[in-house]
Amino acid sequence: MTMNISINLPHDFLGAEVRSNYHVSERMKRVWAVQLDMLNEIDRVFSAHNIRWWVFGGTLLGAIRHKGYIPWDDDIDIAVPRKDYDLLRTIGPKLFRHPYFYQDEFSEPGIMYGHAKLRNVETTMITEKYIINNNGSCAFCHGVFVDIFPLDNIPDDEKERENWINDIKTIAVPAWRLRKYSHRHIPVKDNNMDAQLALLEEIKRPNLLFEIYEQLLSKYSVGNTQKVCIYGLWRKDSRWIFNNTCFKETEYVPFEFLTVPIPGGYNSVLTQLYGDWWVMRQDRSMHSEINGSFYDTEHSYEMYVDKVCGVKRDLVKHMLESTK
Repeated sequence: MTMNISINLPHDFLGAEVRSNYHVSERMKRVWAVQLDMLNEIDRVFSAHNIRWWVFGGTLLGAIRHKGYIPWDDDIDIAVPRKDYDLLRTIGPKLFRHPYFYQDEFSEPGIMYGHAKLRNVETTMITEKYIINNNGSCAFCHGVFVDIFPLDNIPDDEKERENWINDIKTIAVPAWRLRKYSHRHIPVKDNNMDAQLALLEEIKRPNLLFEIYEQLLSKYSVGNTQKVCIYGLWRKDSRWIFNNTCFKETEYVPFEFLTVPIPGGYNSVLTQLYGDWWVMRQDRSMHSEINGSFYDTEHSYEMYVDKVCGVKRDLVKHMLESTK
């Protein structure tokens, strides 16, 4: 079995092993290999263009506690300051070449993540929600991915912050609704939505509402504030607001056989996210194969996704059954 990756793997990396009393399968090690290859490519591109970034979330926890993946984890998360993220939105699609694909709401309209991903288009990683639920057509790239989250400055003044959040919510609702109507699935006809789309096409700004939404998130990206957040996660959990000082310095630590950047205030970040983070607790991963997500590191997602109807759920379910 071959994978379309460029990185040189340690000779024994792909073998199944037990880490922290947890069995890591050969199949999952292959997923890790594809992600590490993308992480290496991210480091190359970001370094060439002076884009700051840090491993984040569970990947940061793994880097500090395990010097690599948390054994039961299956993804990589990184954070990028909003100013650099805006630059990345412009140059990412040009700089990442096959088999890498820079995916965000502008490079592939209708994904509706609120953040970017780097994917390997010669692989497949279809998460549980697309296998079980009918999420529109979902006929977009489903290659193995690395999540790229923008880190936004938050206004220090409480009233200003409240107004900023309200402005974001006001534009976000129609922006995402129109996005879903026009890109995500074959919609039930809506005359009001059709009129909005026609107006945007007339002024040659089909992405206008979403552009305004992104501009609001970027409003405080120049200059310093006391707090920063990952807005898409903060909407669900206040743990994702951090002291800006945590990100003033960058350190470098081992992650598997690579070296990755971490925020200098990693202890504060991890404590806020996980409490006593140094204590080992096995938890379910967001995308884990244990939860029904599907991986294929040797075949493109195009084998499992119809360009009109989206994920071929019956085929994916059959393949899942055959690997048990």
